[in-house]
Amino acid sequence: SVKLANCCQPVYGDKIVGFVVKGKGIVVHRDNCPNVASGLAERSIDIAWDKEATGTYFDTTLKITSFDKRNSVADMINIINSHPVIIASVSSSKIDSNECITKFKLQVKSIDDLNHIMIALGNISEVYQIERVVK
Repeated sequence: SVKLANCCQPVYGDKIVGFVVKGKGIVVHRDNCPNVASGLAERSIDIAWDKEATGTYFDTTLKITSFDKRNSVADMINIINSHPVIIASVSSSKIDSNECITKFKLQVKSIDDLNHIMIALGNISEVYQIERVVK
Protein backbone atom coordinates (compact mmCIF):
# COMPACT_ATOMS: atom_id res chain seq x y z
CA SER A 1 0.00 0.00 0.00
CA VAL A 2 1.16 3.54 -0.78
CA LYS A 3 0.08 6.54 1.30
CA LEU A 4 0.85 10.25 0.99
CA ALA A 5 2.29 11.73 4.18
CA ASN A 6 -0.04 14.08 6.05
CA CYS A 7 2.85 16.12 7.43
CA CYS A 8 4.17 17.56 4.15
CA GLN A 9 1.23 16.84 1.83
CA PRO A 10 3.11 16.02 -1.39
CA VAL A 11 1.37 16.89 -4.64
CA TYR A 12 1.98 15.59 -8.14
CA GLY A 13 5.26 16.99 -9.43
CA ASP A 14 6.95 17.47 -6.04
CA LYS A 15 10.31 15.78 -5.56
CA ILE A 16 9.44 12.81 -3.39
CA VAL A 17 10.98 10.02 -1.36
CA GLY A 18 9.34 6.85 -0.11
CA PHE A 19 9.81 5.13 3.22
CA VAL A 20 8.81 1.61 4.11
CA VAL A 21 6.85 1.80 7.36
CA LYS A 22 5.96 -1.38 9.19
CA GLY A 23 2.22 -1.96 9.06
CA LYS A 24 1.59 1.00 6.72
CA GLY A 25 3.43 0.11 3.53
CA ILE A 26 5.16 2.94 1.71
CA VAL A 27 4.69 6.50 2.95
CA VAL A 28 5.49 9.22 0.40
CA HIS A 29 7.08 12.48 1.64
CA ARG A 30 8.34 15.59 -0.11
CA ASP A 31 12.11 15.21 -0.28
CA ASN A 32 12.58 18.36 1.83
CA CYS A 33 10.11 17.35 4.56
CA PRO A 34 11.65 18.14 7.97
CA ASN A 35 9.90 15.11 9.44
CA VAL A 36 11.99 12.76 7.33
CA ALA A 37 14.83 11.86 9.66
CA SER A 38 18.21 10.99 8.20
CA GLY A 39 18.14 7.81 10.29
CA LEU A 40 15.45 6.43 7.99
CA ALA A 41 17.83 6.21 5.03
CA GLU A 42 18.04 2.43 5.23
CA ARG A 43 14.24 2.24 4.85
CA SER A 44 14.03 4.72 1.97
CA ILE A 45 13.22 3.59 -1.53
CA ASP A 46 13.35 5.32 -4.89
CA ILE A 47 9.90 6.25 -6.10
CA ALA A 48 8.42 8.37 -8.87
CA TRP A 49 5.01 9.80 -9.62
CA ASP A 50 2.73 7.55 -11.66
CA LYS A 51 1.79 9.32 -14.91
CA GLU A 52 -1.77 8.13 -14.33
CA ALA A 53 -1.92 10.36 -11.23
CA THR A 54 -2.38 13.42 -13.46
CA GLY A 55 -5.94 14.60 -13.09
CA THR A 56 -6.10 13.46 -9.46
CA TYR A 57 -6.57 16.13 -6.81
CA PHE A 58 -4.01 16.33 -3.99
CA ASP A 59 -4.54 18.10 -0.67
CA THR A 60 -2.13 20.83 0.35
CA THR A 61 -2.25 23.76 2.74
CA LEU A 62 -0.94 27.30 2.22
CA LYS A 63 -0.20 29.73 5.04
CA ILE A 64 -0.29 33.37 3.93
CA THR A 65 0.95 36.16 6.14
CA SER A 66 -0.21 39.61 5.13
CA PHE A 67 -0.90 43.10 6.32
CA ASP A 68 -4.49 43.31 7.47
CA LYS A 69 -6.63 45.16 4.98
CA ARG A 70 -10.35 45.13 4.47
CA ASN A 71 -11.39 42.41 1.98
CA SER A 72 -7.88 40.95 1.70
CA VAL A 73 -9.19 37.42 2.30
CA ALA A 74 -11.86 37.97 -0.35
CA ASP A 75 -9.13 39.11 -2.75
CA MET A 76 -7.17 35.92 -2.03
CA ILE A 77 -10.25 33.76 -2.58
CA ASN A 78 -10.97 35.49 -5.90
CA ILE A 79 -7.42 34.85 -7.09
CA ILE A 80 -7.50 31.20 -6.06
CA ASN A 81 -10.90 30.73 -7.69
CA SER A 82 -9.45 31.96 -10.98
CA HIS A 83 -7.27 28.82 -11.05
CA PRO A 84 -8.31 25.19 -11.61
CA VAL A 85 -8.23 24.20 -7.92
CA ILE A 86 -10.72 23.52 -5.13
CA ILE A 87 -10.78 25.46 -1.88
CA ALA A 88 -11.54 22.86 0.81
CA SER A 89 -11.32 25.26 3.78
CA VAL A 90 -10.22 28.75 4.79
CA SER A 91 -9.29 30.19 8.17
CA SER A 92 -7.98 33.63 8.97
CA SER A 93 -6.92 35.31 12.18
CA LYS A 94 -5.20 38.51 13.22
CA ILE A 95 -1.78 38.13 14.79
CA ASP A 96 -1.62 41.80 15.78
CA SER A 97 -3.40 45.00 14.81
CA ASN A 98 -1.73 45.17 11.38
CA GLU A 99 -1.13 41.56 10.34
CA CYS A 100 -3.12 38.41 9.76
CA ILE A 101 -2.50 34.78 8.89
CA THR A 102 -4.78 33.05 6.42
CA LYS A 103 -4.66 29.32 5.79
CA PHE A 104 -6.14 27.71 2.71
CA LYS A 105 -6.56 23.96 2.43
CA LEU A 106 -6.56 23.41 -1.32
CA GLN A 107 -7.00 20.51 -3.66
CA VAL A 108 -4.64 20.85 -6.62
CA LYS A 109 -3.73 18.61 -9.53
CA SER A 110 -0.02 19.42 -9.67
CA ILE A 111 2.85 21.44 -8.28
CA ASP A 112 2.56 23.66 -11.37
CA ASP A 113 -1.01 24.66 -10.43
CA LEU A 114 0.12 25.36 -6.87
CA ASN A 115 3.10 27.44 -8.02
CA HIS A 116 0.84 29.55 -10.27
CA ILE A 117 -1.45 30.25 -7.32
CA MET A 118 1.45 31.16 -5.05
CA ILE A 119 2.82 33.59 -7.65
CA ALA A 120 -0.60 35.18 -8.16
CA LEU A 121 -1.17 35.53 -4.40
CA GLY A 122 2.31 37.05 -4.06
CA ASN A 123 1.21 39.84 -6.41
CA ILE A 124 -1.25 41.11 -3.78
CA SER A 125 0.51 44.12 -2.25
CA GLU A 126 -0.46 43.22 1.34
CA VAL A 127 0.92 39.66 1.13
CA TYR A 128 4.53 39.31 2.27
CA GLN A 129 4.91 35.58 2.98
CA ILE A 130 3.44 32.43 1.45
CA GLU A 131 4.47 28.96 2.54
CA ARG A 132 3.27 25.41 2.32
CA VAL A 133 2.30 24.08 5.72
CA VAL A 134 4.27 21.18 7.16
CA LYS A 135 2.76 19.60 10.25
